[in-house]
Amino acid sequence: MVRRPLEKERVCLDGGRRTTQLMRDSLGGITRAMPRLLVAVVIGAVLGLLGPRYQSLGWYSLIPWGLAGLALGYWSPRTERFVTGALYGFALCFGFMIAGYSGAAPLVTRLPFFALVGVFGAGCGLLLTFLGHLLRTKRAGSAANPVS
Repeated sequence: MVRRPLEKERVCLDGGRRTTQLMRDSLGGITRAMPRLLVAVVIGAVLGLLGPRYQSLGWYSLIPWGLAGLALGYWSPRTERFVTGALYGFALCFGFMIAGYSGAAPLVTRLPFFALVGVFGAGCGLLLTFLGHLLRTKRAGSAANPVS
């Protein structure tokens, strides 16, 4: 059997390429993002679990949470900032609710409500990381165009 070139048969493999290619990153970049996402979850959980200990500071206790969210947004690449912020905010609020719970009902019965509060926290974390990323882009823009 004689094999004809693929061009004559008009067979296109993988989006028009004439030969097959191995995918270099079969997980779509998630392996590079995983450490940053894990750091966001750990920071959020630690701050959330420690939150009831310094809650007596009033609204000042929100300052470390906000600074951490801004720092994560500043540090995260553009493609990951929303996921990073959502994970940070969810872990922060969920951990805070668990650490501060002292009710009579079992904790397991309150987890769905805590998860709902965590979704609100995910939105807040998303906003903070977006603002942190804006700070980074403004700083990079001002460094590229210095005023003389």
